[in-house]
Amino acid sequence: MIKRIALMLAITVASSFASWDLFPVKAAGDGQAKLIIPYIWEDDNYITSASLGARYTVVQGLEISLYNVAYTTYGWKDVNNENKTESGFADIVLGVRYWFPFNLGLFLDASLPTGDKDLFVDCYAFREGIQYAILASDAFKIGTEVNLTTYTKGDFNGVTYSTGPLLTIATEFDYTIGMVTPFLEGDISSRLAKTKVSGDYFSYKLDDKKSAYAIGLGARIDFNSVFTLEGEFITGSDFEETDLQHGVSLAAYVNF
Repeated sequence: MIKRIALMLAITVASSFASWDLFPVKAAGDGQAKLIIPYIWEDDNYITSASLGARYTVVQGLEISLYNVAYTTYGWKDVNNENKTESGFADIVLGVRYWFPFNLGLFLDASLPTGDKDLFVDCYAFREGIQYAILASDAFKIGTEVNLTTYTKGDFNGVTYSTGPLLTIATEFDYTIGMVTPFLEGDISSRLAKTKVSGDYFSYKLDDKKSAYAIGLGARIDFNSVFTLEGEFITGSDFEETDLQHGVSLAAYVNF
């Protein structure tokens, strides 16, 4: 159980701290849907999911999104070294972004406690931040982001979690060659305060006021103006400072 909780709290590291996209929003009236299937592991523990999302540009510069509509499976070894799994729906995320004409964007994401209460802390999370893109040419672009994630108090199996706020810096480098776009992305995140755990007869703080990182290397293939496939390899550390987490991710995008 302890290892499973540690994996649950740390897994967002390898899943990326940053937003769906670090680049300017699409043209007014355009949208995009995605299906992403990640598999992330650390020693004998793993997480995988099938996640849906969609975004739409309402007016020029203003984008709304719904994502992380996901069914998630965790696997771990218990104290008897037996393999265990548990599955359920994740917390969905609602987002809004506004991009100014000078390639500067502001955004707010809200994670809602809609997920399985046996898998996820029953709390709200709010991620707000600023983005800036360097569009060096038609082929080469750089996206950057700084965000702060805050959490409300939440319950998990009768225990109250007061998760410390998270400060994240993210960047992505894209270079398009014909229909293929290789990309390199990285996130570094620092917990600004320790997470407090409390129950009826106990109260303590996790030793998670630390930094963690994730690095991803992948490529997108634009088959046409509508359909895109993406593959990525991810590696990163967690706030427990144990073994590295690794992951692979496959995604499909449909523009509409």
